[in-house]
Amino acid sequence: MADDKKFILLLTAITNYDILRITIYQKAYQKGEGVGRSANSGALSESIFYILLRLHQPAHGYALMKDIAQMTNERVSLGAGSLYGALDALQKKGWIRALDEHPQDRKIEYIITEKGEQFFEKELLRLEELLRNAKKVKEESNEDKR
Repeated sequence: MADDKKFILLLTAITNYDILRITIYQKAYQKGEGVGRSANSGALSESIFYILLRLHQPAHGYALMKDIAQMTNERVSLGAGSLYGALDALQKKGWIRALDEHPQDRKIEYIITEKGEQFFEKELLRLEELLRNAKKVKEESNEDKR
C-alpha cells in the first residue's frame, strides 16, 4: 500500500502536459510508430532520415556511419550502439531489410524497402513544405521591414 501512495504522489508531481506526452508516445510506440519519430509531430529523427536516405543504395553498418558523418560534415555522428539499435528497429518495422542474413565476412548489408521508401517520401514532402513555409514567412518579413 505504501508503494501505491508513493506512485500516486509521483504522478501528481508530473504536469498534465507531461502525462499527455507520455501517453501519446506510448500509444505511438504500441502501434509501431515510435521508431525514430517525434511523439508529437510524426517526423522522422534526423538520424533515421539519414539512415533511410543512405539505404537507397546497399550499405553495411560501418559504411552508414562513415557516409552519414561525411554527408553532414560530421554534424550527425552515429555510434555503433545507436546505429545498430536503429537498424534493428527499422528492420522490425519493415522499413529496411538485410540483403544477406548470413554473410561470409560478417558485414551485413541493408537496403530500404518499399514500405521504408513510402515513409521516407512522406517525410521528404513534409520537409519540403516546412522549407517553403519558412522561405515564404522570411520573404514576407523582409518586405515588411522595407
